[in-house]
Amino acid sequence: MNQPPTAFDPKQAKVVHQWKGPSPLIACCFDPHDKFVVAAAENRQVLRWTIPDGKLDAWDGHESWPRCLAASSTRPIVVSGGSDDLLIWWDTDSSPAKPIRKLEAHKGWIRSVAVSSDGNLLASAGNDGRVRLWELESARPLAEWGDHEREIYSVRFHPDGKSIFSGDLMGNVIRRALPSGRILQKFAAQELHSYNVGQRVDFGGVRDIAVRPDGRRIAAAGLFKATNPLGAVHQPLVLLFDLQPKEQAEPKTSEDANKDAKAQMDTKGARKHESNVAGKHFSDLKGVASRVVYVSNEWLVGVTGGTSGGYLLFWQPGSEKPVVQFKLPDIARGMDVDSSGRLFATAHYDRHVRITSV
Repeated sequence: MNQPPTAFDPKQAKVVHQWKGPSPLIACCFDPHDKFVVAAAENRQVLRWTIPDGKLDAWDGHESWPRCLAASSTRPIVVSGGSDDLLIWWDTDSSPAKPIRKLEAHKGWIRSVAVSSDGNLLASAGNDGRVRLWELESARPLAEWGDHEREIYSVRFHPDGKSIFSGDLMGNVIRRALPSGRILQKFAAQELHSYNVGQRVDFGGVRDIAVRPDGRRIAAAGLFKATNPLGAVHQPLVLLFDLQPKEQAEPKTSEDANKDAKAQMDTKGARKHESNVAGKHFSDLKGVASRVVYVSNEWLVGVTGGTSGGYLLFWQPGSEKPVVQFKLPDIARGMDVDSSGRLFATAHYDRHVRITSV
C-alpha cells in the first residue's frame, strides 16, 4: 500500500461489524483473502468469524493463552503463539479447524509472530530473548538469534524481505540481515521503557514495530509517562526512526571510504545508533499503543487500550498528536488491517471483535 487507500478519511470511521466471543480477546488478524477475522482468546481458544455474516468457529489446541497471531499472505494459514511456549499452524479454510502442526518453539511465553511479505518465512520471539526463523510451509527451523538480553515483545519483517526487526522490554530494537542474521542496525527506543523503584518493575517495552511501505522508516510503539505502571497510569507513544541515513558527501578516495565505513560500525560489525529518534507520535489518552500499522507512507494507525478506553489513533507525518482519535466501544488489545487498508479489526476485553471502516 504505497499510496493512501482510496477515500481514506479517518473522520468517517465507523464500526460496521461486531461479534461476541466466549472470552476476552487478546489479539486478532485478517486471513489472507479477508474472508475471516481470527482472534486469540483468554479461554485458550483461537476464534474465527466469517465476514460478513459473523459465523463463529472455535479452535482448540493451546494449553494456555494464545497471545499473538500472524497470517500468511499467500496461503490459508494462520499461526498462533502462546503462553504455553507453543506455535500452532491453522488451516483457516477448514471447518472445524484442526491444527496443521504444533511445536514447542520457545522456552517461555511467545509474544510475537510475523510472516514475511512473500509468505515463505515465519518469525517468532518471546520471553526467552530469542528470535527464531522458520520455513512457514514445513515449520523447518532456519535460524535462531539471541542478541536481546531481556524479553522480546515484537518482531517484524521489512517489506523487501531482506531484513527483520525485533524489539524488547528495555527499548532496544535490532535490525538483522536475512538470511545471515548479521546485525545491520540498532535503534535506541529507551523512552518506551521505564523502571518503577517503588514497585520494582521494568515496564513498557517495544510492543510493536511497523515499517513504512517505502521501507525508509520504522515506528516503534509502546507507552511512556508510566508514573504508576501496575495501576495502568501511562500514555501511548510511538517513536520514529529513519532506516537510511541522511545524504552524506561522497568520500574522495577508496581509503576514505573504508575509514568512513569502519567509523560507522561497532565492534560486532553492526551500524551504530546512527538513527536517533526522527519523530514522535503520542496521545494524551491513558493507555498503551499495543499495535501500529502503516496503511500508506502518509498514514500510521495505532490502537490503544487503557483507563481511557479503546481508540484507533490516526497520525500523519509532522503531527505529534493524532489527527483523529476514534473511540471504540471498549478497551482494545489488538488490531489488524485488511488488504484494502480501509477495514480495521480490533480485539477487545469485552469479548468482542469489531471491524471499523474508514
